[in-house]
Amino acid sequence: MSDPAPSLFVTDAGQAAALLAGLRGSPVERAAVLYLDPEWRLLGRADFTGTLDRVTPPFRTIFAAALRLDAAALVFAHSHPHGNSEASAPDIAFTRALIRMAAALDIVVADHLIVAGDAVTSLRDAGLM
Repeated sequence: MSDPAPSLFVTDAGQAAALLAGLRGSPVERAAVLYLDPEWRLLGRADFTGTLDRVTPPFRTIFAAALRLDAAALVFAHSHPHGNSEASAPDIAFTRALIRMAAALDIVVADHLIVAGDAVTSLRDAGLM
């Protein structure tokens, strides 16, 4: 997990996508979680590497870091190396499970972004969360 500059705020999907640009161009699916304080200031980031068509970070790992950082919110993102930024049924199911678990810990899931080449899909903006 990396610790960012303490004054960086994440206020929208575009800004989060810019911070997650490193997910582009990988031949395998990758994921990242941005951890935010109550003012949505960036507290830290966790990165995960998957396979050609799947990345499933353990919820336990995601929330252990969130609790250690005392995060109030998080942004989850993952790449689709095949180039289609549309959410799949497993993407939506993962997001909904993430939201349920986060709510039990009083953490907000601000967004789930899918990065595919230059395209980024916000599941929040798409009404899928």
